Amino acid sequence: MRTIEQALGVRIAVTGTSIRISGGDAEQALAGKLLGELYELVRALNRYADAQKLEPGSDPLLFEPFRSGVVILKELTQILGLFVRPRLKAGPSQDKLTGPLLDLFVELRTRVRKEKNFALADDIRKKLAELGVTLEDRPDGTSWKID
Repeated sequence: MRTIEQALGVRIAVTGTSIRISGGDAEQALAGKLLGELYELVRALNRYADAQKLEPGSDPLLFEPFRSGVVILKELTQILGLFVRPRLKAGPSQDKLTGPLLDLFVELRTRVRKEKNFALADDIRKKLAELGVTLEDRPDGTSWKID
């Protein structure tokens, strides 16, 4: 089986959460190759699972190579920034805690703005935006939405 480096003709150095790629093609072409290799890895895992008829409770000796491949796939996608966190779905399927917690953050932000602590108010807005929540300030108050 070829390594990702062999398949792409590059050298990949991973340090913590960063990745450095040297050699090979330009960045855009390399990104396409990386995604192609991830696709091939998924296909190989699916073929193996089908051939071994893997299901929950299957023989651990047959399941181990599949599990190892999935771990590699997960690590590679995380390094590339894919599937980092699931997106929250807005609407009735949300849990009962999300809305009240976001209302609490909006209330706290409104309070610190009245106290003229604009740095903290901006920090609350920024941190919520990083989590995929947009705050909309209007004359009648602040509303939120999950992107």
